[in-house]
Amino acid sequence: MPSLGTVTLSGKSGVMYKFRAYPVGTVFKKGFAAVYLLTQRTPRQTTGAVRHKPLFLGQSADLRIDDSAATNASQRAAANCICVHAEQNGDTRTGIEQDLVEKCRPRKG
Repeated sequence: MPSLGTVTLSGKSGVMYKFRAYPVGTVFKKGFAAVYLLTQRTPRQTTGAVRHKPLFLGQSADLRIDDSAATNASQRAAANCICVHAEQNGDTRTGIEQDLVEKCRPRKG
């Protein structure tokens, strides 16, 4: 499925992370490891720009089978976008997740 674009987030450390945005429900290939952010994506009427409200942040060694994002039904219901930052190394994923949680303050998965 084609992406909806990119989202760049800054962590508490100041490091910038680029995420690809996809509609919620996108099926990723087996073994796709990433840090992910569920967002509520809304276009701005006046500018045409898109706003992403962070709802839930997590990381997984296999996004295809990860269901931790489903643990909070109200946040999942509000989410219409999943933003992913591919990363194979588990320690690096955990570090990125923590860096973003400390700045963005979404619910951590």
